[in-house]
Amino acid sequence: MADIRFQEWQALYLQALQEPLDSAEIAQRLQVAETAIFNRIQKLAPSPETNGEREALAQATRSLNHVRHAAAAHVSKHNSRPTSESAQFRPRDEVQD
Repeated sequence: MADIRFQEWQALYLQALQEPLDSAEIAQRLQVAETAIFNRIQKLAPSPETNGEREALAQATRSLNHVRHAAAAHVSKHNSRPTSESAQFRPRDEVQD
């Protein structure tokens, strides 16, 4: 993906990949990168000359989907709370044996 013609969307894609999963900006970075990739796909004419970039765009889309799911799982994991009183942490002196 180091081809110079990929730079327009690739920079946005790499920024999204480098954003921490717990960042407040991860969703926005992913959306910007996905939009740039979509726009590039729309501009490419189907031809043997564009097959390499089309494959790179497809791989980038898959990677961004993976990051989106990982970020959602990260948020879900860190926002989950026990649902029942018995599952909540209680200090040892309050636990009856």
